[in-house]
Amino acid sequence: MPVQITAQYQVRLDSLAVCKAAISEFVEAVRNEPGTLEYVAWQEVADPTRFLHHFVFKDRTARDRHATSEAVKRFTGILYANIVAPVQFTEYEVIASTLGRSPRPGGPISQAQGPRRSRSSRPAGAPDVQPRRTSR
Repeated sequence: MPVQITAQYQVRLDSLAVCKAAISEFVEAVRNEPGTLEYVAWQEVADPTRFLHHFVFKDRTARDRHATSEAVKRFTGILYANIVAPVQFTEYEVIASTLGRSPRPGGPISQAQGPRRSRSSRPAGAPDVQPRRTSR
């Protein structure tokens, strides 16, 4: 079953540029990591020193492989020197989603198939809806 985790943290204001560069480099390295289905890093709008990462692994083996990777070692080497408090990691189980994949094995579209790839510019799983035209 897929493993869904979030990581929340805050960096020092004087290290914001260094940390953002490290995040970008890290996410690019993770992009082709076997078993990592999704990795998203968000920066809080109201307080740009706060970040939330959401990552999805195919299974616990993929999570463990990620946790011991060189990319994680490089990233945490930079990040941990610049955070104001320890990173808060939380694991979640999907109970409902609009992503078009069933959160349960054996559902309409099994998670075992991995992430869906879209040939259009719309996000995977987004409905193909045309804007409604109104007459005046």
